[in-house]
Amino acid sequence: MPSVYGIIIIIADLVVIGSAIVGLKKGYVIASLVSIGVTISALVNASINKTSASAVMNIAGGFMASLGSNASYNYTVEDGPAYILLILAAVVMLLTMIWNAIGNDE
Repeated sequence: MPSVYGIIIIIADLVVIGSAIVGLKKGYVIASLVSIGVTISALVNASINKTSASAVMNIAGGFMASLGSNASYNYTVEDGPAYILLILAAVVMLLTMIWNAIGNDE
């Protein structure tokens, strides 16, 4: 994940923790939504970059094969555990935000 997304997610999560400790429901909800939105944006961006990187390498492999190279470029990018954990984190944050917002009426 690009570092800008990671920094924004960490800052938003720190605001979530601080707002939950202090009891600011609006701050908690807004920071949670920002964190969830940036996480989803990062996941979409990672998927787009993964597809484009694979396409570029396949084109390069086809070009090398047309030049008579015996090297085969079979470039694939797979989703690792961090990708799945990032999706899980966004879902858990959404569920806990709803639970906290409903359960802690002021």
